[in-house]
Amino acid sequence: MEPGNDRRGTQRCIDPLPGRWAARVLSLVAAVAGAPLPCSAQSFQAALSRDTVPMGSVFELRVRVPVPPGSAVYFPDTVASTEVLESHTPVRWDAEATPDGGATLLLTYPVIAYGAGLVGVPGFDVFVRPAGRGAGGDGPALPGGSFVAAWSEAPLREGEDVRPLRVPRRGVWVDPVFSEEQLDDGVEPMPSADVTGASWHWPSIAFGLLCVAELAAVAVRTWRSRSPGRRRGLVGRVWTAAECRRDALAQLDRLLEEDLPSSGRIHELYTRSSGIVRRFVGRMDSGLGADLTSSELMGRLAGRTNGSRGSGLFREMGTAEVVKFGRMRPGRADAEAHIRSLREWVESAADRL
Repeated sequence: MEPGNDRRGTQRCIDPLPGRWAARVLSLVAAVAGAPLPCSAQSFQAALSRDTVPMGSVFELRVRVPVPPGSAVYFPDTVASTEVLESHTPVRWDAEATPDGGATLLLTYPVIAYGAGLVGVPGFDVFVRPAGRGAGGDGPALPGGSFVAAWSEAPLREGEDVRPLRVPRRGVWVDPVFSEEQLDDGVEPMPSADVTGASWHWPSIAFGLLCVAELAAVAVRTWRSRSPGRRRGLVGRVWTAAECRRDALAQLDRLLEEDLPSSGRIHELYTRSSGIVRRFVGRMDSGLGADLTSSELMGRLAGRTNGSRGSGLFREMGTAEVVKFGRMRPGRADAEAHIRSLREWVESAADRL
């Protein structure tokens, strides 16, 4: 098993050999390596969308996975990064039902290459196992009673009930930025154009000056809104402690009523809940505003909170950071308990700010 952020698949790019014949030979090798093996429509397949790409262009690794009925499927979010290649965005997937009652899972990994010549796209394993054997069923559903399981819970080794499907390492030919003819002629910066004079497009210059003036006006308004004696982001209004608390509690109650976990929007729930708390703390004390990172904010609050209430706040805000920037996706009960814990802190312990 090779996680998407593992660097064990690192490979240095192969410099293009001199001559057009060498480029054609290596391009043919890349095309053969990227071609899918002949197989039936329902069998496992893996192929590249293109066998030759310009440097810095995005192409795709496409994997077709047959899923028997009642199975759990594990696959990484990204391919492993190398010195000359990395994932452009996380994997996209789609599923379609098959006549045998199972499903076909279609995985698309957008990748981008920065090296020139023959560049390797690292391989990885896709695991399929019966859903009732050591696999939870809280992932996205697939046709045939199957579901997508968390990659962090993937089995570590092959077993009787685990079927690993190996996506082999594949090669793609990456065209360099400059051709051999350009390199032979020499690459130099373009000469400077007319600095000032009649060649300037004066309507464009006037439009540019107008944009600069507008940016300057925005900067002045922003500076005034953050000047001493005004609440950050609340020009012309001073929030009392009671108003701050009522507003934060109302927002947390609405977030709980929206029932985001039922639609799988766990990331949105934790992003909004932590934002409500940060906004509340910033209104209570302008020195604890949005310019602080979450770690800095929790550090400054450490001396103002008391006992278990303070530790509960730090624990929930820490969990929110892991959910927002990592793979952690708590269940429905944990998400609802998270909101209630923040609400309890806002309602009681927060009066010590």
